Amino acid sequence: MSLFKKIRLFCILSFLTVPCFALKISAAESGGKIELFVNGRNMAELNVAPVKRDGNVLVPAREVFESVGAVIEWRETEQQLRILYHDRVIAMTLGQLSATVNGEVLVMQAPPVNIDGKIMVPLRFTAERLGFEITFREEGNLIYLYVPLIEPPDAAPVPPAVTPVPAAVSPPPPASYPPPAASEIPVTVSNEPQSPNIWFTNAQPTPPPVSINPASPEPARDVSRQTIQTVQYPETTLKELLTPLETRSAAYTAVTTSPITEVQKLLLPDNRLVVDIVNAQCDIYAPFYVDASVPVTAIRASQFSVAPMTARIVFDLNGAAEYSVQLSEDRMTLTVSFEQHNIQNVTFRTNGASDTITITGSGTPVVQIYPQTNPDRIDIFLANAVLPFERDETQQGAYVSRMVTWQGEDGSACIEAHVKSFSSYDVEYGANSATVRFFPNTYQNMRYDSAAHSIIIPKSSGLRMDINAVRHTDEYTDYRYTLTLPVDAEGLLGHGEMIAGDGYVHSVLIERGSDGFTQLVVNEARVLAFTAHETGDSYIFKANLPRDLYPRIVVIDPGHGGSEPGAMLGDAVKEKDLDLSISMKLMSLFDTDPNIKAYATRLTDTTFAKENRPPYANELGDMFISVHINAAEYGTAPNGIETWYYPHENDGQVGLTCERLAEVIQKNMVGGTGAVDRGIKEGEIVVLHYTTIPAALCETGFLSNPGEAAKLMNPDYQWQLARSIYSGIVEAFREYTPGR
Repeated sequence: MSLFKKIRLFCILSFLTVPCFALKISAAESGGKIELFVNGRNMAELNVAPVKRDGNVLVPAREVFESVGAVIEWRETEQQLRILYHDRVIAMTLGQLSATVNGEVLVMQAPPVNIDGKIMVPLRFTAERLGFEITFREEGNLIYLYVPLIEPPDAAPVPPAVTPVPAAVSPPPPASYPPPAASEIPVTVSNEPQSPNIWFTNAQPTPPPVSINPASPEPARDVSRQTIQTVQYPETTLKELLTPLETRSAAYTAVTTSPITEVQKLLLPDNRLVVDIVNAQCDIYAPFYVDASVPVTAIRASQFSVAPMTARIVFDLNGAAEYSVQLSEDRMTLTVSFEQHNIQNVTFRTNGASDTITITGSGTPVVQIYPQTNPDRIDIFLANAVLPFERDETQQGAYVSRMVTWQGEDGSACIEAHVKSFSSYDVEYGANSATVRFFPNTYQNMRYDSAAHSIIIPKSSGLRMDINAVRHTDEYTDYRYTLTLPVDAEGLLGHGEMIAGDGYVHSVLIERGSDGFTQLVVNEARVLAFTAHETGDSYIFKANLPRDLYPRIVVIDPGHGGSEPGAMLGDAVKEKDLDLSISMKLMSLFDTDPNIKAYATRLTDTTFAKENRPPYANELGDMFISVHINAAEYGTAPNGIETWYYPHENDGQVGLTCERLAEVIQKNMVGGTGAVDRGIKEGEIVVLHYTTIPAALCETGFLSNPGEAAKLMNPDYQWQLARSIYSGIVEAFREYTPGR
C-alpha cells in the first residue's frame, strides 16, 4: 500500500481492555478535559493539555512523542516540524493540512497549530503513522496510546544470495505446500518519494501516442521575457493548476499557498518542458485536463524530491510551441503561457499522384492530425492559432476533394481535408511552415468500416484461408492487437498503414511477420477484443469493447512497478517483483475460466502511475483487485494477511459493496493459506478511492517478518495465494452480476 505500510502493532499493556472508538469527536462530545495515557502513564503533567479542534484531538508534539523515544526537530524559517522515530520521518508545516511520511504526501484532517508556544499536532494521524496504537474510551474522554517496544538487532544480519522472482508463470504445483525454513533477510522500506505522478489528459485511460507516419516537429522555443530571481521564503504548497478554460487564456497557471522561493525550467530534447517549484510540496490531486487550444499533449505533476522539497510539473509540448514562464508579483502564481500563431496562408497543390497542404504563419505552426469519418476527412488541427480567413473550396486532388478552413472559439484553428479515400500521409516542418503530404497507400484489397468497427478483406481479392486458424495476440497494455493470418498474403494485400480514426482503432499496419505470415497490427484507441468470421464474400475482423464481449471482467493490479519498487529486502528483492509474480499466477488461472475475463494493469516491470489505474479499471472491468505485500520494521512481530477497501458512493447501486468484496477475498486468502487473519480495513487509498467498481487491495503478508518473507518468495506459496484470491473473485461474482 504505497511506500508507508499502515500497520497495527500489538498492545504491550494487554491488561487494559477498553472499547475502541474513532478519535474524531463530535461537537456534542467536545466538552470536558481529555486525559491521555501513554503506555499506562497519565500525561497529566503536560504544560499544554490535549485540545479538540474541529473534532480532532491535538497534543503537544515534543512532550508526548519525545517521551517515547522520538526525536523532534523544529525548523523556524520553514515553520516545519519533523518527527523522527526509527525508520519513519513525518514532516508537518504549521497551519497546513499536507504532511509527508517518508517522502509520501498525505493529507491530515487537522493542521498543526501553535498554542502558548507549544506546537500541537493531530494525535491520531501522527501516532498511527509512527506505528502506535490508539484506543479511546468515550466515557471520561480517556485516550490510551500504546507504543511497542522495538529493540534493534545485536548485529545486522548478512543477506544470503537471493534469486529475483521471475514474472513468468510456470504450471501450478500440487496443492500441498511445505513451508520453508525461515531465513534472516534484512528488510528496507524504500525512502524514495512515492507521491503522485499524475497524467492529465483528454480521455482516460490514456493510450500511448499514435505513431501514424510520425512527423519530426521543430523544437519548442522559450520566449520568456522575465528572469525569475531566487528569494528565500518558507516552504509553500502547490495547491492548484488552472487550465486555459479557467484562465480564459492560452496558459496554465500554478497556484501556491504562499510565495515561491525558486523556479527552475528545462526543455528536454523530446519537447518536454520541465518546470520545478523549489521549496514546495505538491498537493495536486484533482484531475486537470489538456485543453485543445494549447499545444500540450499531456501534463504530469509530482513531488519530485524531498531534499530539497520540489514540486515538478512536466508539459509534453506538441511541435514548435513557443512558451513563456512568468511568476506573479506576489510570487504565488506561476504561469506557463503559449504564444499565438498568426496563420498567413493555406495552400493546396497536387501532382496527380499526391497532394500537399502547406500552412504558413508568423512561426512554425503546431500541427495535430486526426482522421475522421462521416464524412471521410483528415482534420489538421492548429492549436493556439489565429486564422484570418475561412474557406470552403473544391479541390481536384488525387485524394483531397474539398478543403474547409475555420476558426474555433477556443483559440484553435482547423483545416478539414475531405478525402475520396484515406491515404498515407506525413508532415514536414519548415522555419515558418508545416506541410501535410498525402500519397498513395501501399496496401490494397482491404478496407476499414468505421460504422461497424471492422477490418474487411473481400474474397474477390483472391485470398483464401481458414478464418479459425487466425492467431490473436492481445498486447492490451501497449494498446496493440495483432491478427496473424495463416498465409503469406503480401502479394494480395500489399503492406503499409491503413487509417481508421473511429475512436476504436487508430490504424492497422499490414506487414509480414518474422514467421513469413501476414500480420494485421491494430493500433488501438482503447482496449479492444477482436472476433473473426467470414461471410460468402468477405473475411471480417470486428473490434469489440471487452464489456460487449465478456459478461464478467476483473482487473488485476500488481502493485508498484518500474521506478516504484515498494518495500525491499536488501537490494535484491523488491515488492514490485513479488506483486507481479503472484499476479501473473493469478492471471493464468483465468485463462481456463470461460466465465471471467481477466486484464492486468501491468504485465511486466513497468511504471503505471497509481492515479491512472482507477480510470483504466473503471472503463475496462467490473471488479478491481490490487495485489501488494506489507512491511513494518525488520524483525518485528506483525505478520499475516489483510484486505483493504474504501466505500464508494455507488456501493448500493452496483450490486456488491467494496466492504463485502474485501470480506470475501480476505476469507478465501486466510482459508487458502492458513496465514494469520488481520481482518479487513477501511482506508482512503488512491486505487480504491477513485475506482467506481467493486475494489479491494490485498496485503498478502509482511516482508519484514523473516518467516513470512521466506514464504512470500516461495513460488509454491505464491500459487497458494493466487488460488485463494482467484477463489475469492469467483465467489464474489456469484453474488454479483455486473449491471452494465
